Amino acid sequence: VRVVLSQKSTGEMLAQLRAEARNPRGDVWWGGTGDPFLQAAEAGLLEAYRPAYINDLHPWAVRQYAMSGNQVGGFYTSTIGFGYNTDVLKKKRLAEPQCWADLIKPGVQVITPNPKTSGGARWTYLAAGEFAKRKNGGSDAKAKEFVGNLFKNVPVLDSGARGATNTFVQRGIGDVLLAWENEAYLALAELGQDQFAIVVPSLSILAEPPVALVEGNIADDAQRE
Repeated sequence: VRVVLSQKSTGEMLAQLRAEARNPRGDVWWGGTGDPFLQAAEAGLLEAYRPAYINDLHPWAVRQYAMSGNQVGGFYTSTIGFGYNTDVLKKKRLAEPQCWADLIKPGVQVITPNPKTSGGARWTYLAAGEFAKRKNGGSDAKAKEFVGNLFKNVPVLDSGARGATNTFVQRGIGDVLLAWENEAYLALAELGQDQFAIVVPSLSILAEPPVALVEGNIADDAQRE
């Protein structure tokens, strides 16, 4: 089976589906956050599909099918974490970050995508805000202030998670990569354990990325399966 893969942020992918509504180029859309998928379902851009193995899925995944008229289903869970380049921190004489609070310190450059276009960055926004809210007695104002200070330390806002990882790994920009769990492990694989360390923060967010079939390109049941 030949697979052609296109990697984009969820916002970019939704825009592409809308632009190609009469002649879609893709068959399957997977990964990212659920809200753009639900918007696509409401717009009639996805095909209804209820897999035969649906009773074997976790309840949260089944709920996604129910919410979307069987057009969107969950298929794995992830979270937001961060990692840092050990060599860069040593050269800049910066302390190794261990929690969200370390990311707003002066001099620390954080690489994360733009929450206006990236689903993963929206989870980052929410996770950071919830951390600050709990640390400050439930204050929404403090949470907003914390997130604002965090993004002041972001020198480049890529449109999606993979772009942010490339900025950090290939372009060598930034001290800390704040991204999906899988992107952190990708950076670890490319930089090596001697140059990159992953941090699992004490508080993060549960993400439930979905999968869907694109309306107009699925020819038969065999292809659906």
